[in-house]
Parts: sequence; structure tokens; C-alpha cells
Amino acid sequence: MADSSKVFRLAEGMSVVNVGEAIMGYLSSDHNMYAEGTTTPEGYFLQAKSQDSGWKKLAGMSKATQVQIIASGDLITVSIGSGEWSDKVGAGVVGAIVFAPLMFTAAFGAWQQKELVDQIFNFVHNYTITGGKTIIYI
Repeated sequence: MADSSKVFRLAEGMSVVNVGEAIMGYLSSDHNMYAEGTTTPEGYFLQAKSQDSGWKKLAGMSKATQVQIIASGDLITVSIGSGEWSDKVGAGVVGAIVFAPLMFTAAFGAWQQKELVDQIFNFVHNYTITGGKTIIYI
């Protein structure tokens, strides 16, 4: 599942569920994504996908991700997998054959998908080092 993984240390009193629910809130509020999650025997698992309209999906600009959090004492391993690459490939192929701008929207969608992984890791880093406080950037 994992495209990328990182290890974080939980602050005292934090749990895997706190982190998972915080990620869901972050994806929902900051990235306009539907997110759902559940506890697992190993920790926490969540999925999220864009709340985009049909045209963004057609253009290859929608986003989807899966996040698995595995607990080991006060350490967690956050593994992030990307989803919905088929829409980007499809938009790129259609763009190459029929409508060239779709190649660019598909490439932009792929870049956004990669950036989402880094943004989630940055969120988890900030969330865990602050002990569960959300940092708001102005």
C-alpha cells in the first residue's frame, strides 16, 4: 500500500486515534476531501478522496489517498499510498490524442497528488511535535 512512509514520535498522552482523526480533519478542511477512518489491530487506517465535480475528475485533477498508521510504543509509522492514478493516465491519453490541454491538467493532477503526500507528512510532524495542537499558518 505504501508509496511513502515516515516514523514520528508521539507526545505524551497522544494516541494513534488522535493522529488519525486529526489527519481526517486536515484533509477535510484544508483539502476539501471526503475522509473516513477506522481503528485497526495495528493502529489506524483512513481513506480520503476529492469532493471534486466531474470535470476535475475528467481532467485528471482529482486526488485520493490512503493513510495507515501503525503504533509501536511511543512511535508511529505513517504510510501513505496514492490512489486514482487511472484518471490521470486516462486524461493524459485523451489529451495526447484529442485535446492537448488535458495532458497538462493530468500532469498537474499527478503533481498535486505527490504534493499531498508531503503535506500530510508535514501536518503529522507539526501535530505530533506540538502534542496535538493544530498550527494555523497565516
